[in-house]
Amino acid sequence: MAAPIPLLIDPDRRHDARIAVIGAGRLGSALAGALAAAGYAHVHLASRTAAHAWQVTGALGIPTAALPEAVETCDL
Repeated sequence: MAAPIPLLIDPDRRHDARIAVIGAGRLGSALAGALAAAGYAHVHLASRTAAHAWQVTGALGIPTAALPEAVETCDL
């Protein structure tokens, strides 16, 4: 049996985590939307093309982040 994977984020504060989802395709959009719906307040979506990211985030109600900003400012 494999050893359990250690948590990167304190379970009591997981909803405070800043999460960047890289890629605004089907998977990234669904993941970002599910995280936001689950109560994660700081979900950002980054994409190669800003126009596509803006279109997706507008429908989901979450912020768009530039790729360098997402990488530098998010916890996960």
